[in-house]
Amino acid sequence: MNDTDNTDNTDSDSFNASYKILKETADWLARQEEPDIDRLVPKVERAMQAYQICKERLEKVKTALKKYLPEEDAPAGNDRDEKDDDVPF
Repeated sequence: MNDTDNTDNTDSDSFNASYKILKETADWLARQEEPDIDRLVPKVERAMQAYQICKERLEKVKTALKKYLPEEDAPAGNDRDEKDDDVPF
């Protein structure tokens, strides 16, 4: 395995762990009938760090996928008119 594979695995693990933190924090907030302000700030700070990790990883993936996928503005092989945009098929 080369360094790139190892970095991708680390990024993926980091993304998954960070996503789990975001989900757990959102679930905890949703269950609160009365805010626990003593625990709120540390949880939000941790969630914001996790959010930043997820956001950075998603940007890396988006950049990597641009090499393989056509631009969003230019539909590949789609010759339909713009007036047909409201048709779901």
